[in-house]
Amino acid sequence: MTHLNLKTITQCRFRANSDYQLVAFQSLPDKTQAALGELRQDEDFYGFLYPVAAKGNKKSLGVKSVCQQTARLYRLLSEPRCLPTELLDALAPAANKAIAQLVLDGLLEIEVGARFICSSAAHSAIYIEQTAETTLNKTTQLSQSALKYAQSLNLRESAELSSRLYSYNCVPESAYWRDRLPNPTAVERYLGIQTGNELHTVLQTHWHQHLPEHDGETAHKAWLMWSSRRALTQSPQVLTHKLYISPTCAALPESFGKIVAAFTELAVPHFKVGKDRYGLLRADKMVAYFPSYAAIQAAEKALSVVLKDVPAQGVPFTAGLDERGLLSWGMDPPKSANSLPWQGRESWRLWLTNQLAVSLQSAQGLLGEG
Repeated sequence: MTHLNLKTITQCRFRANSDYQLVAFQSLPDKTQAALGELRQDEDFYGFLYPVAAKGNKKSLGVKSVCQQTARLYRLLSEPRCLPTELLDALAPAANKAIAQLVLDGLLEIEVGARFICSSAAHSAIYIEQTAETTLNKTTQLSQSALKYAQSLNLRESAELSSRLYSYNCVPESAYWRDRLPNPTAVERYLGIQTGNELHTVLQTHWHQHLPEHDGETAHKAWLMWSSRRALTQSPQVLTHKLYISPTCAALPESFGKIVAAFTELAVPHFKVGKDRYGLLRADKMVAYFPSYAAIQAAEKALSVVLKDVPAQGVPFTAGLDERGLLSWGMDPPKSANSLPWQGRESWRLWLTNQLAVSLQSAQGLLGEG
């Protein structure tokens, strides 16, 4: 396994990436300013970096919002130069990391030999690679396999590439599953939650089910969702952490009731499971929500006992909690202060696959140019 450590790069020469044009917020058309008015609430917000379309870049460059300090640095480096001492002092002790991030994000270019490079092309200029022998868990192996698969596709649209990464390790629909799970009623019967079953009584007694006709959320189209009645009587919690439970679809009849029983005992705040056969065949078929990593650890401890012999499917681009890939976790990234108003909060996996898709395409574009 490769471990990455940052090189000290603050003494190198840099320049602003000329593939972008810096535009102050107040220079935008009035209609655009009105649409993005919420951004004015951030006193540190400056404006945007827009791709220079006329240059015909092969790389997939998106619009980037920038703060006042980044804008000053971008203007300062309009010509190649070393970083001024006063800037490094202002950024200390995180100056090296901050500059490396700007290079990897493609805002700045670092001088290597006779050329300036950025993004994935600058990887070896920024990182020291150290190889250590270790055994990868299944979740990590799946993530690496997904990246190799995506690299082989040579897709041009980053959104499509991200979708392929996100859905990696889902089980394809087959005639067997179409016959077994033809409709929502069959799914409920398969999970053992149809009216009259003991598990249905447990859910009715200890859980509040979120129904689309009551809550009107589009998420109900894909998920069956419950919140703990005990948790609902307590102070509201911000549920920032996710636990992914990934038994194979064939193992759900024996495992779903055990999972619900453990969640009931722990008063897990909220969980969901796929609503149809497509949802049950996906890798991240069941997700529980928690206020902290410590709460996830408590649930993982309980589930590892009751699901000891359950076969796992595994969820790529999550952090594995066991060797089999049955349990893993993630944490949704916070909504950026400089996000555009119409941009919703991305899930952890979607945010990650979006970033990876753009990076893969950038790397492929650079290889093509070479």
